[in-house]
Amino acid sequence: MENRKPISEQIFGHNKAPLEEVLKNDFADLEKEVDEAVAKIKARPTKIKDETDFAAVGRLAIDAGKLTKRIDELRKDETTPLYNAQKDIKAHFDLLAAKIETAVQPHQREADNYTREKAAREKRAREEEAKRLRDKEDAERQKAETATGSAAARAEGRAEAIGAQADAAERAANISAADAVRTKVAGGGVATAKQSLAFEITDYDAIDLNKLRPYFNRDHVEAAIRSMVRVQKMNTNLPGVDVRWDTKAAFR
Repeated sequence: MENRKPISEQIFGHNKAPLEEVLKNDFADLEKEVDEAVAKIKARPTKIKDETDFAAVGRLAIDAGKLTKRIDELRKDETTPLYNAQKDIKAHFDLLAAKIETAVQPHQREADNYTREKAAREKRAREEEAKRLRDKEDAERQKAETATGSAAARAEGRAEAIGAQADAAERAANISAADAVRTKVAGGGVATAKQSLAFEITDYDAIDLNKLRPYFNRDHVEAAIRSMVRVQKMNTNLPGVDVRWDTKAAFR
């Protein structure tokens, strides 16, 4: 494995001409044809005065469309085998990775459940300890209220000390899952936990899309409008959007 050449080098080779040079040489005639077509198009005045001019532009556009289509077909002839090879290579490695992921999944699920349960137990234990200390603090303060002199002072001092311990216990109860679940792994590494915000849509129709507006990508909004216009056509009624027929020249 260490001495093997990447597939790209095996396919294209190390001593082959640069891609740019190959393309220029193999499609020199096509480039010449394109340059001649461009020169012809540029030589034609853009101003259309009558039907004769319109027809002439139509001829240019039709010929340009045919040439563009042929260019695209040639491009597909050259790129499709490469694209298919890329897909095959990706599929090969994806399958290998999927085998590992599938084997690990049941262990990952069990580990997820373990971290949730352990983090919950740890949090609950610390909360209970904090409550125990608060109860003890309250008891000492009650003693201080009913006692007098040095006894009251001692009870108040004990209450303050226990209160500080309760404060620390309450802060500790907010421990993160990563701190609650952390174990060193033999051979290096750490088995721990991570937390991320998750959500589940329980009622799609109840979602207020206006609250999501700041997070919409403009392209997504335009795609939704385009779909709406395609269905409702001139009956589209959407505040902030002007729907109209757009007329353009068509040559075929």
